[in-house]
Amino acid sequence: MQVMSLRLVRHTRQFDAVLAFYQDTLEMRCIQSWERPGTRGALLTVGKAMGETTIEILQTEDGVQKGHPVNVDLLLEVKDVDAWYDRFRRQGLRIVEALEDKPWGHRSFGIEDPDGMRVTLYTLS
Repeated sequence: MQVMSLRLVRHTRQFDAVLAFYQDTLEMRCIQSWERPGTRGALLTVGKAMGETTIEILQTEDGVQKGHPVNVDLLLEVKDVDAWYDRFRRQGLRIVEALEDKPWGHRSFGIEDPDGMRVTLYTLS
């Protein structure tokens, strides 16, 4: 199998807050957005890793959030995890997992998006 792209779809009832978190807080770039009867959404790029990797934020008219973001974490490898940690602390963002070196070779910390999905930022040690 040759994977050409990977897309994570984030269903939410809090479209504006979730979009702001990924676009403003995590500095992801919006490459497409739409508002149609019954749905609105945005497609954000996180950069190229394995093909094109994107996150889609989606809110539908029925307000159905397909499952609570449970047992799913989003991990983002960044160049300088300490700088991101310091930035988020200065902004007053709630850190839910402290910055530390992990035994498996990551230096990481965790935050949550507005729906409570864990987002871990890490750098390889």
